[in-house]
Amino acid sequence: MGNGYKMRDTLRLWNQDVTLENEQACWDFGSLFLCLHSKTNEWQIRYEHKPCAIEDEPNEVKCLPLTNKAVDLSSMKLKRYISNEENKLYFAPCLPDRSIVVKTIDTIYLLPGKQITLFVSVSLWVRLMARPSEQMLCEIPIRELSDTWFGANPLMGEMCYSSKTRARTDKTALITSANRAIIPVTIYNKNSETLELSKFSIPSLTLSLYENNVGGLWSSRVEFTHLKDAQGVQLSTEKLNEDITGFKEWQKISEPRQPIKGSFINKAISTFFTVS
Repeated sequence: MGNGYKMRDTLRLWNQDVTLENEQACWDFGSLFLCLHSKTNEWQIRYEHKPCAIEDEPNEVKCLPLTNKAVDLSSMKLKRYISNEENKLYFAPCLPDRSIVVKTIDTIYLLPGKQITLFVSVSLWVRLMARPSEQMLCEIPIRELSDTWFGANPLMGEMCYSSKTRARTDKTALITSANRAIIPVTIYNKNSETLELSKFSIPSLTLSLYENNVGGLWSSRVEFTHLKDAQGVQLSTEKLNEDITGFKEWQKISEPRQPIKGSFINKAISTFFTVS
């Protein structure tokens, strides 16, 4: 394996060059095996998802030798890409390509005039990017998530992914992982009615990804404002700050798939929250 990739710091997996000269290498993300094989003018990408409970999910990504018995190339999906570039690529993290539906650990009732910040741990997708063209070969979810419909009724809503983790109010309980990003969600209730929070949808396509100085990944901050005397919600995305995250320094490493046009958007409350 070329010198562009250094396994001593697996939390710094992202955006580091992987150089293979007619070689193979395999990475174990816990719920995903990903193997690369470089040939002349070609990349062969094999991958396979495997069962892995959230509590058993590793916080680091391991590079496995192909002699490892856990690596069975014959059972993996294969994608082949023809390229006349250098045999060099890198892994780039990104958030899922749909909104994510999250449940709170317990139902929360947000009184009028109050606010709350919740923290959601979300499994990332990995993009394989070619050097030096910056062309994307493919993107693969690290964990396969279940489909779920979210909306006011079967006709009004969207297909989302169902998160296997719950929203937390205590950020000190969060674990830094190479496989996941933390999404901070702040909810303001400016309505005259109490807002019930049991299940809500996070528009992950609108969010950027940032890396802090210890290798942890967080998204830009989501802000929901339950509007005064209206059954509507204002959505905006904000930069991270030390008060919310506990970290001063951040580097943006991924742009949103679908940025919000303007500073905010207004939607019906049923777009983002389950309404009793």
